[in-house]
Amino acid sequence: MLSAFSRPVQDSTPARFEGVPTAICSPSSNPLLLGEHEIGIEHRGALYRLKTARQGS
Repeated sequence: MLSAFSRPVQDSTPARFEGVPTAICSPSSNPLLLGEHEIGIEHRGALYRLKTARQGS
């Protein structure tokens, strides 16, 4: 089963999804992480985790 975010590997064009803005705010993670490997971000009562990836370390 494919999710809304699945696309073929060979497709090098950016995915476009209805209702998703084409330009989004994308700040650097460095000021958020402050040297940590993982932080929690609270949004509307839910806690989300932001983690560094192996490629980003």
